[in-house]
Amino acid sequence: MTPDIQKEVSTLIREGRQPEALALLQDAAATHRTDVALQLLLAHCLLMSKDSAAALAAAKEAVHRSPLEPAAHFLCARLHFAQHDFAAARENCEAVIDQTTDVAAYYAESCRLLHAASSLELGDLARAQAQLNQVRQNCVVCAERVMTRNSVADALQAALGAQQSSVAR
Repeated sequence: MTPDIQKEVSTLIREGRQPEALALLQDAAATHRTDVALQLLLAHCLLMSKDSAAALAAAKEAVHRSPLEPAAHFLCARLHFAQHDFAAARENCEAVIDQTTDVAAYYAESCRLLHAASSLELGDLARAQAQLNQVRQNCVVCAERVMTRNSVADALQAALGAQQSSVAR
């Protein structure tokens, strides 16, 4: 997305001129057909305008433009879930969960939880439980990483403190 469009849209929204921001985004999205970030911003703006059907259409277009874009799938999943289309929500979540990119990892846990909720709504208790188990397992791994990072930070802080004390003497 061009910085000029992003800046202008941000200014319009901040000034409460959302219809103008929306019109600018719609024109820009039509002109810049390969710009997925612009399409996602359009979807979010439509959602802020309380037009969830148009927001879902814009998010689906973002998925169409870039089938591996996790943010687009996650937004589609959230919108499908809100519309009680749990099977479609789950499908979009799976598109993110199955990816191994760093960007997908950012969305993966939220997608796993949304997938579990969708599975629960569809009566698929086994899949809901499997996703919740994976979330719990990932939380343990994350907690271990945080504890390790905190231990390293504490050790570095102690070393820094010791060095500062020796310099002060």
